[in-house]
Amino acid sequence: MAAGRRAGTQHVETLYEQELKTHRGKASYQKSRGLITIRDADCTSEATLRKAFKRDPSDDHVAVLLPRRNIETWVVFLVGQLASSPSGKGAQTCQQTVNEEDDFKKHACLGTERFKVVHDAAKRLASKFSEGPPKHAPASLAAGWAELRDQMPDGR
Repeated sequence: MAAGRRAGTQHVETLYEQELKTHRGKASYQKSRGLITIRDADCTSEATLRKAFKRDPSDDHVAVLLPRRNIETWVVFLVGQLASSPSGKGAQTCQQTVNEEDDFKKHACLGTERFKVVHDAAKRLASKFSEGPPKHAPASLAAGWAELRDQMPDGR
């Protein structure tokens, strides 16, 4: 991987192209197969990112999710939703509302068990998917929800 400011971005874009090629090769006989790519938008415009993660209109079941600022924005929001759920499960240090300008990578609710927190947030998203995005979801999460609904087999 090349060193420098855009080295990570270039690596992700190259990996996406490789994964997309593999997906296209198998999609014709594996109808339930899907490719989901998540790339932090950081401070880059969505239009610029959409160009980098281009796909052919014939690409079935390819979703590109672009969390605005970073994926942690979505995780903090979803964990906040868990904390306020009737079961009361979830980190009590998370808020229900987030913005897409601040960096949430070091937010207290992510804590030391970061992978468990992310896993719980992903399970929440999957279990509630058919209901649509939660009320007051960040705009990029609502857009990602629509992207998944429109691009994935059976909308899931």
